[in-house]
Amino acid sequence: AEQDAMRAQAYASAGRNDPCPCGSGRKYKKCHGAPHQAATGSARR
Repeated sequence: AEQDAMRAQAYASAGRNDPCPCGSGRKYKKCHGAPHQAATGSARR
């Protein structure tokens, strides 16, 4: 339970241009900070 709270805090404090707390090395906005793909669809051209 304590680990979940620490993980939630890491995601909450991550800036969009900071490395993603998941450890992927990608920016937060391109990883877990991105909106769900199904919600946006692929109508972008």
